[in-house]
Amino acid sequence: MAKEIFKEKTVKDVMIPIENYAIVRPDATLQEAIMVLRQSYFVDRVRKNAIVKVVDIMLRVKGSIDSGADLLDALKLIFKNRITKLPVYEKDRLVGVIRDTDIFITVSNILTQE
Repeated sequence: MAKEIFKEKTVKDVMIPIENYAIVRPDATLQEAIMVLRQSYFVDRVRKNAIVKVVDIMLRVKGSIDSGADLLDALKLIFKNRITKLPVYEKDRLVGVIRDTDIFITVSNILTQE
């Protein structure tokens, strides 16, 4: 079943087209890089969104987890709530954020060490 799902789309269907990136040569100076960014869509997007309020675009928290919880519990919450990030608390204090990629990398590292 999983193989069938991955065959429905190609990489091109999911990728971000290179035209959407500001391209900077590796040997460019920071000043040149800034000029490239200024000429790109980036500045237009910043100007267009300059009046947008943070509350209108911020991620809504759907759950949280204690810092001592198992990774599997974190993964279950992330999956259940269809989110990619989960605030991490110790008692009533926010101490960090765990991402689905953090869990994936950790599990991958564990599996490759075996």
